[in-house]
Amino acid sequence: MNPMSQVTTTLSSKSYVAAFLLILLMVAAAYGLQDREIILPEMAAMAVGLWVYQDKQWLNQPDKIFILPSLTAVIGFCINLMPVSYLFKLVLVLCGMLFVMRMFNYILPPALATGFLPIVTQADELSFLISIFATSFILMLGVVLFKLNQGVQKKVILIEEKSGCMPVLL
Repeated sequence: MNPMSQVTTTLSSKSYVAAFLLILLMVAAAYGLQDREIILPEMAAMAVGLWVYQDKQWLNQPDKIFILPSLTAVIGFCINLMPVSYLFKLVLVLCGMLFVMRMFNYILPPALATGFLPIVTQADELSFLISIFATSFILMLGVVLFKLNQGVQKKVILIEEKSGCMPVLL
């Protein structure tokens, strides 16, 4: 199955420009502040996936665009500060991220990168977390303000209880 088959086919030049400007802003901030931890490839991927290709699976819950990458980044950052082996850090962060995604019942692949990145790059500056929070918030805000999630339905399942069925948003 082609992963792009569920993607909106109307691509606008405005969305390309917006994504490009966000990426350029991130690079300029990293250069200006002389902080390599501000360069976030997964946020560039999210900008393209959300704003340019408008992936419906990513757009269906805009709040998760901010929450998941932020939580996984905090998990990875905190685990990276632990005095344990590199392999153990990777296993811990993977388990933590899978737990968070299961807890929220939502998968956002770039959020895996925000969790692994602080360990792989040895990120230990708070600027890493601040840049994750800022860029993921900007991405979420762009989706909400420009109504990119309009018409995208959330999945609903029914969970049986003793008193009947309860709808749960996915």
